[in-house]
Amino acid sequence: MLRTVTGVRRGLALVAFTGIAFTWTTRPAGAAVTIDEFAIPTAASGPNDITSGPDGSLWFTQFEGNRIGRITIAGVITEFAIPTAASGPDDITSGPDGNLWFTESSGNRIGRITPSGVFTEFVVPTANGTPRGIVSGPDGALWFTEFGGNRIGRITTAGEITEFAIPTADSQPVGIASGPDGNLWFVELQGNRIGRITIAGVITEFEMPTASDALISIAAGADGNLWFRKSRGDGIGRITPAGVVTEFSLPAAGRRAHGVAAGPDANVWFTEFIGNRIGRITPAGVVTEFEVPTPDARPAGIATGPDGNLWFTEYAGNRIGRLVAPGTRFHPVTPCRLFDTRNDSGPDAASPILAPAESRLLVLDGRCGIPVSARALAVNVTATDPEAPGSIALFRGDLATGEGTSVLSFPAGRTRASQGVVALDLHAGRTIRVVNEAAGSTHVVLDVTGYFE
Repeated sequence: MLRTVTGVRRGLALVAFTGIAFTWTTRPAGAAVTIDEFAIPTAASGPNDITSGPDGSLWFTQFEGNRIGRITIAGVITEFAIPTAASGPDDITSGPDGNLWFTESSGNRIGRITPSGVFTEFVVPTANGTPRGIVSGPDGALWFTEFGGNRIGRITTAGEITEFAIPTADSQPVGIASGPDGNLWFVELQGNRIGRITIAGVITEFEMPTASDALISIAAGADGNLWFRKSRGDGIGRITPAGVVTEFSLPAAGRRAHGVAAGPDANVWFTEFIGNRIGRITPAGVVTEFEVPTPDARPAGIATGPDGNLWFTEYAGNRIGRLVAPGTRFHPVTPCRLFDTRNDSGPDAASPILAPAESRLLVLDGRCGIPVSARALAVNVTATDPEAPGSIALFRGDLATGEGTSVLSFPAGRTRASQGVVALDLHAGRTIRVVNEAAGSTHVVLDVTGYFE
């Protein structure tokens, strides 16, 4: 039966329930956000990590339910049972091959699932390696952490695994991210360090200023730095590619920041596992928090969706949440080609081919009918005919070269595509900067599917 209920709860918000979707509006310090929640069909499934998929949906792991879930931006959920029983699915990411890749911390495997739900599993060579975090690397492979094996792993899209030992013993690596410098960055729960590993396997570690910080997650920010959560330190940290660490405290102690992700607004967003809030931190360190409607929901993973909203998991609440930030309105458009480096004439002309390590400024200048009021674009970026493995970075045109976030990784000789959100500069012309982070040339095609005001 479909029913709608409205009411006031805990003096903070008005809640509306229609079917299985809950909608709240919270207003901290006068700024309103809307949080929608979508119930997961499998009870007590323990939704953990979440990522934006190549199909325009969000994909998430269900640690207790032993499933991989998919949720459309309309809130429709589909679940896929993992072949290995009690595998402990933990982290998930979009791969350079158009599939989703995830870690099985209990099954000691790396899993791959196609957008149609077909699974393939690869055993980690080190017994009890306990893979946790996973991310696409700039070399067209997937990189993951081994919590129990004290290693960083690399797996090709064909399933070939290489492992690299971490210098600090029993460091217990957890989260991992692809950095703006072409390296992989990871956090060490027990080692209290942040590690950097090159695609050649060279590891450098940076010790944290605060002892026993219990580092769990890390993500690349739009400012060209890496951002991480400090659990016992009750805060958020930032580390530059040079290894300089800055720490920021949360408004109150005991809230346990958990997941962290770059937002569509050039800020970093995070979950508070105990505080039951979604937080936002600006590059200057200003923190704003928004309460999750379901009490004690234990928000965990967080990601920016293809719709430009923030999507998060509720481990105890058994829901997927969606947060629409204040002042952000998404306008879908009929897919339109903005730029194509293969063309030297026509409305999408952007030739020649991008040279190795080239940074190119693309001027929007009214293309595809994008208004001057647009602040960001929802795009599909494609790399085609790449001469070497690497990645493409997109970011605001008024930022310096090297301050972008990699949005697409690719192997040599293969066409790859991915969706993302890129901010526009606020000056005349509305520019985007595209960087070829590869040792060989590649063509780049950029299509717009919507914009944000």
